[in-house]
Amino acid sequence: MRLSEPLAQELMLAAKFAVACLIGFLADILAFRVGLDLGLGPRVARLIALALALQVSFGLSRWLVFGADRRGPILQEWARFMLANGLGGFCNFSLYVSLLAFKLPVVSGRWTALILSSSLAYFINYAGTRLLVYGKSVRGRRTEPLIKAPSVVGAPLEP
Repeated sequence: MRLSEPLAQELMLAAKFAVACLIGFLADILAFRVGLDLGLGPRVARLIALALALQVSFGLSRWLVFGADRRGPILQEWARFMLANGLGGFCNFSLYVSLLAFKLPVVSGRWTALILSSSLAYFINYAGTRLLVYGKSVRGRRTEPLIKAPSVVGAPLEP
């Protein structure tokens, strides 16, 4: 079975994003471990680690995954990335805390819960980054994101 060119390009982009997220995840684990070693509770250490991982993932996604020729103003792009990936981070943190609270064998361990919650976040973050931050095109000319911030507070969103 042979993949169509657009599907192959999309899978390659998803794989590159996965590598960027994996590096962000390594930063997450390191920050989490440092937070625990400093005496922070697992929930506080997790929030700090997530914030750091989000910044690392943004930088790698912007410069290495989606291409330098497609960038808009960095603050607008950062805000869209934080919004899109903030949802993934919220789901990540919520699942992590829930798994800890359930106190189930295996899945309620700190590290297992970390891996499971971060895996869910990857899928949410890729969809959000791909569609809301960088638009629909694949490595070609940058298209507008699917959702644009209104220029006036209370103005309707343009399609």
